[in-house]
Amino acid sequence: DNGTLCFAFDGDVYTLAPGGEPAKLEVRIAIDGLATLDEVVPVNSGFTELKLAPSGKEFAYVFRGEIFVSDMEGGITKRITNTPYQERSPSWSPDGRTLAYAAEVDQSWNVYTVSIEREEEPYFYASTLLKTETAVATDAEEYQPEFSPDGKEIAYLEDRVAVKILNLESKNTRLVLPADKNYSYADGDQYFQWSPDSKWLLVQFGQPER
Repeated sequence: DNGTLCFAFDGDVYTLAPGGEPAKLEVRIAIDGLATLDEVVPVNSGFTELKLAPSGKEFAYVFRGEIFVSDMEGGITKRITNTPYQERSPSWSPDGRTLAYAAEVDQSWNVYTVSIEREEEPYFYASTLLKTETAVATDAEEYQPEFSPDGKEIAYLEDRVAVKILNLESKNTRLVLPADKNYSYADGDQYFQWSPDSKWLLVQFGQPER
């Protein structure tokens, strides 16, 4: 209102009164140190849960709570998930075109699948279009998914110890090992494995206490 001009020059702020000389203002910027700083992190160590693809040409793994797939020879890596949630337990379908995994979405573990969309793309590491779908999502905790060898079903843990199976065609689930047969002492201490013919599950089984 009094004719003073304010302007920026070379990264600084100045004022200029009528007939006067430019005066540089001292500017202090306070930060609380909570801002997120970008950092490029190489994906070459510290990853876990490695799973080799049926083709033997690529492998999936977990790094910093996300799922990646790398090829075995050329050093090409593709990030499969990119969410604010934690992902774990990747499992390959027999044809290598789908990955099942668990994710902690909104404080609840669920099972999801991600598939290669384009028929002409046989590998995840070189894929351009992926489709993510919810396989199982209830109020219970579902994780540790495992594809059956015939690719028709996914076995998984419910609430740490119960083993259930999802039929991918009907979307129905069935309980095959009740929760009272096991007890979990630590995360990841439960084990089960499909038989090659997809008709049986090898499981941990706690004998009842007498």
